[in-house]
Amino acid sequence: MSAVGQPNHYNWTLPSFDELVASGVKTYDGDTIARCVFRLRYNISTDDYNPWSINSTWDNNPQKGIVSPVQENPTVDVGADLQGLRLAVNTAQFGRTFQDRTHVFYIRPRPAAFSTAGQKIINLRVRGKRGNIVQTYPAVEYDFTPNRLHLTSSDLLHIQWTGSNTHHNGNPAGDGQAGQAGEGNGGTDRQNLVEMLNPDDNYPKPLDKYPDNMFQRVGSQCWDMNGNAMGNSGIDCALTLATSGQFRTIAQAQAATTNFDPLLNDAPASLIGGVVMRLPTGQYNYMCTRNNNFSNRSQKGTLIVA
Repeated sequence: MSAVGQPNHYNWTLPSFDELVASGVKTYDGDTIARCVFRLRYNISTDDYNPWSINSTWDNNPQKGIVSPVQENPTVDVGADLQGLRLAVNTAQFGRTFQDRTHVFYIRPRPAAFSTAGQKIINLRVRGKRGNIVQTYPAVEYDFTPNRLHLTSSDLLHIQWTGSNTHHNGNPAGDGQAGQAGEGNGGTDRQNLVEMLNPDDNYPKPLDKYPDNMFQRVGSQCWDMNGNAMGNSGIDCALTLATSGQFRTIAQAQAATTNFDPLLNDAPASLIGGVVMRLPTGQYNYMCTRNNNFSNRSQKGTLIVA
């Protein structure tokens, strides 16, 4: 398998804000957002009966002469003058929905600052949940997605993520195992993004010791989701991503009256709105300091800008 292999995924094309408005979708907050619902279902089917013609009218009902095409643990004829052999069949597993998830999200109009014709805005987010590989099954541990991203120097990179303060993976724990292995306060999800020198490293690159860092090269090409510049040196951009938005400027960090929690326990669970930046040509390696855990997971990524 390739060293840069990726899990199965689906490229989903969403309508623009203007297209949603034109179709009659209701907007909110002064006509600046459209609220959308995404429903995801994971079904299983079987060829042991015809799934296109069999429905609930075939439920076993001897009084009406209806014999179900599938039976629980049936004994079947195999010939050779045997009474038959019993099959291990659980009809509850024939044609069912294993997962049914509903997510609410918002689509906003593109800010005027990002309205250059043909300019792409590429999303970089996180996936997975708190826990080790057994506890998170059938989901995955924390990871960036996509964790190896190709883009151009004219593209805009939008970095954002969501988290939780109430992630308690107790019994019953679904298909996985109860528990929530991870760093920081139990039941919490936290993310951050800091640059590494090499993709195989497991520690960040100090900004003051490497002046040609990713954020210094970004400079003033870093904005919030409304298109407002985040500082002129890139340091405010770096600080926002390193602290998950707890501090968005150096001035805020310097004015803080309490020590910063190195495990991000005091940081927001979600980086709402995120950070938008334009990167010059090069390769940039990054990690999450809290979740890049040798015993649990590797939460790192690479940006390749052409």
